[in-house]
Amino acid sequence: MLEKIEQQTPYVFVFSNDDISAAQKISLNVKDKSLEEVLSMVLSPLDIRFELISDKIILKPGNEPAATLFQQGTVAVKGRVVSDNGEGIPGVNIRLQSNPSIGTVTNEEGYFTINIPSTDMNGTLLCTSVGFSPATIAINGRTSLTVLMGNDKKT
Repeated sequence: MLEKIEQQTPYVFVFSNDDISAAQKISLNVKDKSLEEVLSMVLSPLDIRFELISDKIILKPGNEPAATLFQQGTVAVKGRVVSDNGEGIPGVNIRLQSNPSIGTVTNEEGYFTINIPSTDMNGTLLCTSVGFSPATIAINGRTSLTVLMGNDKKT
């Protein structure tokens, strides 16, 4: 069912395999229902909660509040840094604004993974690279980000 929803909507599911089993088969035939109604119909009996954030559907066990998305520790935030023309930018320095010692660098295609303390999941990332204007992006609890960097007008 999750695959069908991902195919028919702009949303992708985010969940921990330790918390949610995606192997359970579900058959459903609905018409004229909102996505939220369908998700409630399917997930409530399974004691699974959901929360829509941007283009993500976050799934959590029903005994855990949906707003409590992250446990203590770190959360891997993945993403891509792209230029105005949509191409990935290699070698971009990415730092957590509140703790610059936490950071990473994009690979040759502009992709990155940064491990953020769960307490900073509402923080901001600062992205810098020679030839581009610095960019900031609010994490807002998301685990997948796309950062757009514009060309530095000085160069």
